[in-house]
Amino acid sequence: LLFQRNRPEDVGLPPIEQYHGDVPTPSADAKPAVLAPEPSQTSWKEIGEVITHPVVMMLCLVYFCLKPARYLFMFWGPLYMHEKLGTGMAASALVGSAFELGGPFGAMMGGWISDKCFGSRRMPVAVISLLSLGVMIFFFHKLPANYWIIGSYFAVMGFFTYAADSLINATAAVDFGTQRGAATSAGVINGCGSAGQIIGAALPGMVPLTWGWDNIFAILAGAAIFAGLIMVPKWNAMPPRSE
Repeated sequence: LLFQRNRPEDVGLPPIEQYHGDVPTPSADAKPAVLAPEPSQTSWKEIGEVITHPVVMMLCLVYFCLKPARYLFMFWGPLYMHEKLGTGMAASALVGSAFELGGPFGAMMGGWISDKCFGSRRMPVAVISLLSLGVMIFFFHKLPANYWIIGSYFAVMGFFTYAADSLINATAAVDFGTQRGAATSAGVINGCGSAGQIIGAALPGMVPLTWGWDNIFAILAGAAIFAGLIMVPKWNAMPPRSE
């Protein structure tokens, strides 16, 4: 409420299009361009174009596949730790919180790496994070029952989860939604992810735990790897440049 700003120009920064090199910086002696006034609101046609954009639709599916892992570990992590380590509820919850502790570092590093190493392309970092997460989830149940090993492993999984999550649901959603449809894009992608999180929160309850944690983790691993693989063809995808 107090510190949020609507656009870079509000704090003295150049427009985002100029920052990305989409429009040339005017010279000192250039005559100012006469810009047509922007419409007061996004049209329904523009909203439809955003929702049906191929990359936005792909990100919806990817986020649907990613969210179950995040919410399963958030809701069921303490129970798993209790069963695996034999610890009390407080200690089990503390180990499980390592997943969330690793998350902010993944979100920050994922954005920084995508800007500095991949020229503001979000897909490479998201693909690497999703595939790494899938492999780690698959082997998670095979870890020795050691407090520190599982906690550290949990933190790294949180790192990769939130690196992909923040890029898919925030940065890439805004990039490909463009200035006119960024909120629509982010909302649609987040909505699909929310549908996926229901699966993650309910999966151990729907599938009896006697079926085995290893099988549950295999499902989550397969979903994360599938999400990473379908993004590979869009490895070099960039948002449309303004005219």
